[in-house]
Amino acid sequence: MIVALQKYTSKIIEEQKKLRLANYKALQAQINPHFLYNTLDTIAWDIRLNDNKRALSILMAFTQFFRTSLRKGEDMVTLGQEFEHVTSYLQIQEHRYGEIMEYRTKYNPELKDNMLPKMILQPLVENSIYHGIKKKDELGYVIIYTKCYNEYYEIVVYDNGGGMSKTRLQQINESLIKRSPLKTESSGYGVYNIDERIKILFGFDYGLTFYSEENRYTKVVVRLPYSTQEEGIAKSDKVTGCR
Repeated sequence: MIVALQKYTSKIIEEQKKLRLANYKALQAQINPHFLYNTLDTIAWDIRLNDNKRALSILMAFTQFFRTSLRKGEDMVTLGQEFEHVTSYLQIQEHRYGEIMEYRTKYNPELKDNMLPKMILQPLVENSIYHGIKKKDELGYVIIYTKCYNEYYEIVVYDNGGGMSKTRLQQINESLIKRSPLKTESSGYGVYNIDERIKILFGFDYGLTFYSEENRYTKVVVRLPYSTQEEGIAKSDKVTGCR
């Protein structure tokens, strides 16, 4: 009976693992490259205006962005690769919104080989631009950087845009804690998606937390474990950090 119970328990655990992986794949598939049209339109207008140098520059950034997005079908990337990807995205957006935005990205080089889900930063930066910077009447900026702690590290996405109300801020953070997406979330690939992918991979101690003041700033903190991995999506015992 004990042996049978152990086998049954192992079967349930394995089925739960497969379900988590299936959920992860489904969430990742919700990525919405809706800025594709706008980017191609920008390139087309540069060509019409005979600004071939600018068109080539944005096209190269666009190519790099999709090269990273489609990297061998991988679900996980290194932090260094993720920063390359989001930097390409920011270069593209700077061509479109250069008059109203600037950006800076910096990460601790000791973190570059840590593994994380692919394309978690780009949607956060997209929110910073469309829901933050574009609401300002003056130059805005997006800053992405890392912070190290004993048992985990953080990636911070900061913008000095329009911010959000206390009510909205509370709604977002509560939805992440309860793992229940907001009904008002219009994006097919929203913050809930990113947070859920991280929790599926690493556990409930990790994910997103929002900080904001209306008309001042919004800061998204992404908490992640120190981890390297060679196979699958299970966290390795080996850690790489700046502790």
